[in-house]
This record gives sequence, structure tokens and C-alpha cells, in this order.
Amino acid sequence: PVTDLVIQDIEEVARTIALKRPETRSYRAVRRDELTDGNPYLSRAYQREILTTLCMFGRWVFERGYTNTQPFKGFRMPEVPEQPYDYWRPEDEDKFFDWIEAGAVYYQPHTSRDGKSYNRRWVMRDRLEIAELVLFALRSGMRLGEIGYLRMEDVNLEEGWIHVRGSYSSKEGVQKHTTKSGKARYIEMNEDVRNILMRYRDRPKGEPIFNIRRNRIKMFGETCRMAGVREIHFHGLRHTCLTNLANGYGMPEPLNILKVQAIAGHSDLKTTMRYVHSEGIRGTSSKQWSREERRRRSEAADDGCERSPAALRSGDDSGVGTAPRTGSKTKLRLVRD
Repeated sequence: PVTDLVIQDIEEVARTIALKRPETRSYRAVRRDELTDGNPYLSRAYQREILTTLCMFGRWVFERGYTNTQPFKGFRMPEVPEQPYDYWRPEDEDKFFDWIEAGAVYYQPHTSRDGKSYNRRWVMRDRLEIAELVLFALRSGMRLGEIGYLRMEDVNLEEGWIHVRGSYSSKEGVQKHTTKSGKARYIEMNEDVRNILMRYRDRPKGEPIFNIRRNRIKMFGETCRMAGVREIHFHGLRHTCLTNLANGYGMPEPLNILKVQAIAGHSDLKTTMRYVHSEGIRGTSSKQWSREERRRRSEAADDGCERSPAALRSGDDSGVGTAPRTGSKTKLRLVRD
């Protein structure tokens, strides 16, 4: 009975799940770093998720008057080291889509009736739909649940933006009219996203654009192994997108980190930084002028020199003209780019 719950009960659960072994490979793919040292048990991060759920239940019991005190108050959660998701490098992305275009063929061990073992040839079903989902996630940075909620009334093809305002919960099987952060946001679509959405422009109103309840999406780690690319969880595609934006992979230049945060829909910049992996990151050096440079530019302004903001940023002295003077004071007229 819930009225008999005490803190020793959750401590017993904590001891039990500490000896629990994972049963699915997709789980291992998400927390790869926990297995590199040969740890065969559930990661501490997953143990903490389970215990957090139990603590929430304990609070639920107390708030509704089933107990006089919170049964699990004072329970200390296990310490969890930071466990970054893995993500695709540009070559992984190219290799995956090349595999799709080549027919998505894979081989699995098979034993015939006469006992002979061989690799049987298979072709992945729904490969084009899977490729669209993967490409859409890579180019939009949206969560899987947000992609599953998306309707054509949330899309403006003429102006080129997507209104992200809800999420589909696969665990609960319900549509939630809010995002994880509780805030709606707008995302500007690129050419890949636009081409995908153009194929669904006649989708009936109120009907989801994408079907995310596909086995190859649920078991995306296995799909990666079939394609022979770096094995990641589907959520790793979101990490890949935000990392590409911050590093400038496949772009003329890196995107400002605050814009990356806006695309991700994070309330806290610290959360965004956990998604932006630092391997090979570029464009982070300070571009501020030195004190000497500021003084030089200030003197140039006093001399009545006229420059465009682009010339000021680059330090280019070409195109310097004389600004109009009024009385004894010099005015600097800024020229728009």
C-alpha cells in the first residue's frame, strides 16, 4: 500500500537496479561511453531516470493526501557523470544516404534447413520514408516528437518557415499541444526541408505529415549498423544538426550560438552547449578590436573620415572619404551595408 511507503523502499530499488543488465542494444548505442570500460550494467544515468520517476510518484502520493509526509524525502540520487550523445560526422551522413540510394541492402546471418550458415540478403522496407525522416531531422534540428506532431497548417511554404508548437509522445501515444520547453518557436527551412514538405503539401488538414512509429526509427541504432555508419540514437541527429550549425559544417560560416539556441528551442544556453560538440569547432576566437585599434579608429572618426561598417570591421582604409563638416565639429555619417 502507498500508505506504507518509506525511504528504505526506494533505497532497496536503487540497490536492485544497480545490478540490472541492459537487455537491448539500442540502449547501449545511446550510452556508448558506459560500455567502453566493459561495464555490463545499466548506466547510472538510466538508474537515475528510474529513481526520479519513483520520487515523482512519492510526491504525487503526498500531495493527494495518501500520506502525511513525503515517503522518499531526503533520498540522495546517485551521482551521474556527463554522458554526451554521439553524433554523425559529415562522412557518416553521406555514407548513410548513399546506402539508401543504392537500395538499402543489408545482410544477416541465416541458417538453412540442412544446417548450413550463410549471410542472407535483405532490403530495408520504407527506405525512402526513413531517409526523409532522417534528412528532415538533420536539417531542422527538431525533436522526434516534434516531427511526429507536425501538420501542414504549421508550415508556410511561401515564406519558408515551420511553426513548432507541439509534440507526439510515443510512450503515452498522445499528441501534446506544447513542446518540451513549453514554448513554441519558428524555424526557417532550408532547401532539403522545403523539398520534403513540398511532397506533402496536399496532406489533409489535421493529419500528421510524418509517421514516426516505424521500426527502423525506433531501432535507429540497428538501422545505422545495417548501413555501416556510426551507430547513434535518433536523438543523435539533433545533436548532429546543432553541432553542424555551430561549427559551420556544410555552411559558408558557423551560426551564432544564440541563433543555434533559438533553433533548438532551449530556454538555457547551457543546454544548447551540451548539444554542440567541440570537436574541430571554429570561429570562437575573439574578434574584438584592441585598445590601440579602437583609438586609431576614433581618431579617424575625428578627422571626418567616412567608412561603411564592413570597412570598419575589416580595417580596410580604402574608400575613405571626407565627411561633411558643420562648424568646428566633425560628424561621422555611417553608411549601411
